Amino acid sequence: MRGILTAILCTTAVVAAPAAYADPLDHMTDAQKGKRLVQVLRTNGVPVTDTKNTILMAQTMCFSLRQGQPVPSVIADVSSTTGWDNRQAAMFYGAASAGWCPEFVPQ
Repeated sequence: MRGILTAILCTTAVVAAPAAYADPLDHMTDAQKGKRLVQVLRTNGVPVTDTKNTILMAQTMCFSLRQGQPVPSVIADVSSTTGWDNRQAAMFYGAASAGWCPEFVPQ
């Protein structure tokens, strides 16, 4: 659990901070956010093959968070669904939450 939380905090610092100043994600379309999400994931060694599915997964993750599912549980679900390790799933969490549910980006 501690490893997941550390990965989330590190991921969020890498993903969310530059995006907040470069061009606000709230003014981007889902397609633009998806392109950015895939770029960030690939740059950080997370294998992504389908942008549309990645966008859908981000939206589903945010829905689960808004329904009250705890972050570690969401990350575990992402990991089991995709086959990514915890670091990769936490990277996805940080990048996806920055784009689709910024209220869940750790401060």
